[in-house]
Amino acid sequence: MKINIKTPVFAVVFGLCFSIFSQPVIPNAGFEAWTLDSGQNLNPDYWETLNDTPNVSADQFTPAHTGNYAMRLRPLDFGSFTTPGIAILEFPITGKPGKLTGYIRSNIAGGDEAIIYVMLYHNDSVIASPGDCTFRITDSSSGYKLFELGITYLSNQTPDSCTLVIVAGKFSNPDATTELIVDDLAFQNGLVTDIIPIQAEKNKWKVAPNPATDVIRIQCENFDPACVWQLMDISGNQIEIANGLEVKSEKEIAIQTTNLSTGSYFLRSVSSDGVWCKKVMVLKP
Repeated sequence: MKINIKTPVFAVVFGLCFSIFSQPVIPNAGFEAWTLDSGQNLNPDYWETLNDTPNVSADQFTPAHTGNYAMRLRPLDFGSFTTPGIAILEFPITGKPGKLTGYIRSNIAGGDEAIIYVMLYHNDSVIASPGDCTFRITDSSSGYKLFELGITYLSNQTPDSCTLVIVAGKFSNPDATTELIVDDLAFQNGLVTDIIPIQAEKNKWKVAPNPATDVIRIQCENFDPACVWQLMDISGNQIEIANGLEVKSEKEIAIQTTNLSTGSYFLRSVSSDGVWCKKVMVLKP
C-alpha cells in the first residue's frame, strides 16, 4: 500500500480552508493532485491505495466532473484471483457533517457492487460506523450523477477525525471489469439522524489489549445482561463471535480473535441504553 502525506502543507491548507468554509473540508476531494512515489506509482495525494506497479487499481480519469481529473478505481486482477480496488483517506476534522456528497460514474458487472462509506471518531471511539453510513452502487451510469450519503451518529459528540473508504468490487471475488469513478467529494452540514446516547463513558468501558492477538477483553463496572455484542469488519459486515464470546465475570467479557486476520475491526454493543462502538485492531505475528 502506498500513501502520500505532505503534513506541513496539509496543516496549512487545512487551517486556511476552515477559515473560509463552515463544513469540514476533505483533502484532495476533487482528485486534482497526484504524486509519483518512490516505487513510481502515481497516487492521489493523501489517499492510500493498493497501487503497486505493475498492478494499478486507482488512476487518473478524464473527463472529470469538474477540473482536470477524477479518480477511477478498479479491482486488481492477478489472473487466478481478483481483489477489490480500495482507496482510503484518513484526516482530522472539526464540525459535525450531516451527509457526504459527490459525483460518480460506474460500470458495475452483474452481481458486483462498489461502496463508499464513512467512519467518524471522537478520540478512539467510533461515533459513526460503516454499518450505518454506507452507500452501495449496484448499477452502471455512463454520466456523472450526484450521490448523497446521510451520516448516522451513535453519539452526541463532535468528531475529531474521519476515515473515508471507497471500494470497487465485492470483498469476495469481485469482477475485474467493475469500475467506479469518483469526483468532487464534500461534507455538507445539516440535520443528523438517529442520535443514540453513547454509553462508553457512563459505564467506563475498557478494551484491552488493543491491538489484540488472540483475545479482546472488555471490562466494565456494570454489564447489561441483555447487551448484544457485535464484531464488524471494515465493510460493516458482522463477524460471527457467538462461539468466541466468554463471560469471565459480571465485569469482564472476552472475545477470541484467534481466527481473525490482521486488520481493523469494530466492536459494537447494543442494549436498551443505546449503542457503543469502538475500533479495535488485530495484529498477528
